[in-house]
Amino acid sequence: MRPSHITYLSVNLCYLAFGVFIVLESTKFAGEGRIVPLVIGVPTVLMIATALWARLRAVFRGEGFVPLDEEEKTFDDVASWPAGFTVVAWITGLFVFILFFGFEFSVPIYTFLYLIIQGRVSWSRSFIVAACLWLLIYVSFDVLLNNSLFPGIFFGGVLPDL
Repeated sequence: MRPSHITYLSVNLCYLAFGVFIVLESTKFAGEGRIVPLVIGVPTVLMIATALWARLRAVFRGEGFVPLDEEEKTFDDVASWPAGFTVVAWITGLFVFILFFGFEFSVPIYTFLYLIIQGRVSWSRSFIVAACLWLLIYVSFDVLLNNSLFPGIFFGGVLPDL
């Protein structure tokens, strides 16, 4: 069964309403407790609104809806072993990288490598995205929250007792 335009709009409007509710409610939290819902909620609301606008743009221009069939790609084998192994390997690599080198260092380097190797993005664009991501992580946690992230085993991080 293929999703209809009404289903697409209604589900995304529900997501949008829920996201706006979360953002508004998080302003009532005390202190640093409001930062996590805001950091997650505001980009989520913006992305949902962008997705809705992109779909409705054709209606506002008088062209009608773009058929879903033209936008969606279909895959015959969505769970092939090589593709599944690649995903698991990248995720495992991220966790191991964070364990040994820490979050603040690993995530931008991982993003840079992923964009170059898997995404086939140019070196310059990959570097810009990784640098912006590092800046976002640094400003969000070290500057605004005054809370450093796990530094990694090689930089003196100690794993908690299980």
